[in-house]
Amino acid sequence: MFMLALKGKICFIEIRFRYKLLSDYIEQLKS
Repeated sequence: MFMLALKGKICFIEIRFRYKLLSDYIEQLKS
């Protein structure tokens, strides 16, 4: 159960990280 929660947390962090990279990339394209 704990491992599942940990895996979910890592996935959430990974998604947020990728979203940030994507938004940074889009900002660079705009400028």
